[in-house]
Amino acid sequence: MTGQHSMAKYLFSFLVLLFLVQPVFAQDSDRDLLTELAWLQGRWERVTDNTNRTAFEEWEVQNQILVGRGVTIQGTDTVFVEKLSILMKDDQLYYVADVNPNTEPTFFKITEYSEKGFISENPDHDFPKKIEYRLSGNGQLTATISGDGQSIPFVFRKQ
Repeated sequence: MTGQHSMAKYLFSFLVLLFLVQPVFAQDSDRDLLTELAWLQGRWERVTDNTNRTAFEEWEVQNQILVGRGVTIQGTDTVFVEKLSILMKDDQLYYVADVNPNTEPTFFKITEYSEKGFISENPDHDFPKKIEYRLSGNGQLTATISGDGQSIPFVFRKQ
């Protein structure tokens, strides 16, 4: 009986320790993500729009998630808004775009990221299937959406 009691006590102690340590690993992972992608924070004005539109993206950290929004304005009218985020879900990193008229946000799995950019993909989405953000040495950010042989770059400068 004492052998079973000791084993149960050991197992209980192990489970308690595992429970206490797990959030530390999760927080470190979140911190690494925020450190790697910290350059994205702030307001980015699009510089490649040849129409009479103004477009920008804004990003900030909220509760260990990067939260953003993309806005396009024509004259005094807001003609396009998308809610954006970069977050962990089911131990995977995702770029999430919530755009009208879609009823649900679209998740793009981040397959590569660093302090200079990231690539996110969703091969099942109609368009885009891939979204890539790259920070260049001259302070510009290029966001490229692509899929099915089509590629559209958007160049931004931090404000």
